Amino acid sequence: MKCLKLFPFLFLAIVLAGCSSTEKKEQNNAVNADTEEEAAQKGLLPYSTGTTSTLYLYVDQSFQESNLLDSITYHLNQPYLLTPNLSPAVDITRYSFQTFESGGARTANNLMVVNVQEDSPMSRYVHSQLGKTQVAEALATDELALIRVKDINASPQQIFYLLANGSPNLSSQRVQNAIKDYSYTIIEETTKLDNQRIVSSFSNSRNLNLETTIEGEFDIDIQLPATYEIVKEEEDFLWIIHETWSQSCRGEVRLRHSLGVREGKPIGCDTFRAGVEGGGA
Repeated sequence: MKCLKLFPFLFLAIVLAGCSSTEKKEQNNAVNADTEEEAAQKGLLPYSTGTTSTLYLYVDQSFQESNLLDSITYHLNQPYLLTPNLSPAVDITRYSFQTFESGGARTANNLMVVNVQEDSPMSRYVHSQLGKTQVAEALATDELALIRVKDINASPQQIFYLLANGSPNLSSQRVQNAIKDYSYTIIEETTKLDNQRIVSSFSNSRNLNLETTIEGEFDIDIQLPATYEIVKEEEDFLWIIHETWSQSCRGEVRLRHSLGVREGKPIGCDTFRAGVEGGGA
């Protein structure tokens, strides 16, 4: 059922994308580490893998069981408040760094929590990717720093490096604020990249008439697959659905993805089982 959460995130993130600003990103103090060489490689890289709405987490040896990791995962697991059934905005899947090195390097959204003072395989990898100078500059005035690198082994892809200069002082309000801000940045950018992946999957099969109707009546710029249709329309309200069929152990299951729009914004979206056809235990 994990994949069925995608469209709510798509709808809401597109509407809310305009709320993000350069100032907010600067406040989060995240550093983007794109290079001209990496940009030149775009289009030649394989397409990224990994489940949408999933963040792949890799943790350095000294932070495997730590209060720092607990604090990070606490903020990353905050619920997405705009959906009817509260659930985390992203699912966190934790792997060992050996998994990344042995074939998992093409996943779309990745977070590495790294102790730069530790002589570990992950720390050595991060130093080789970023360079000692960039790592030192990022941590020159802070105990934690967040660096994002895009499209290294696949496209679209992003790897977040949450760098720690030893064990940070978690009693410091500055450190706690940094963990919170960085976590929200990771969630926001993960949602944006996954929206890009979703939209590209149906870019050649869109319901342009429905998109025009929604933009004209509700001032919402949204992209919808061709399979969505209107089931209820009033002066200031619109309800659209998309039905699919899926095989289960009990036969064919009809799944309905739905979205309601009122006064210029989505008011609710859900995915639920609409019925079961067939028999069997």
